[in-house]
Amino acid sequence: MEGRELKEDATKQTTELARRDKEGEVSALLPVVSTGHLALLDSRIGDPATPVEEAIALTRIRGEIVKQEEFRLDKAGERRAEARQYLGKLGFSALAVCTGVGLIATGTTWVGFVILGVGFHWLAPDFVTNVYSRILGAKDKTNAE
Repeated sequence: MEGRELKEDATKQTTELARRDKEGEVSALLPVVSTGHLALLDSRIGDPATPVEEAIALTRIRGEIVKQEEFRLDKAGERRAEARQYLGKLGFSALAVCTGVGLIATGTTWVGFVILGVGFHWLAPDFVTNVYSRILGAKDKTNAE
């Protein structure tokens, strides 16, 4: 019974989308369609009883759905890559801060401060750049202009 309801629901959705495509008002974001729905679309497109105009509209809709699904998957991959990059930078920063503190504690003060600055540079780059320029005696580029 559930399979029949799913098929009827998918048929209603594709018929509505085909009507909207024929009228030129297909939305920019079509609903997310599962593999079963794509298979249903394929069967409707390949069915000899389907009118040619509807089959053409369904083919366009199917192409748009597949394109949007690929775009969604690409964006999800980009978000995962950004999260990995963020965690990697955060881990490197924490390691550099701990190393800097350890070097300062063992008496290697200047090297410890440099490594500590490297660790904090990712967290607050403008602040660290200003502190280093004051310590090293470099001119502040923002006030020079």
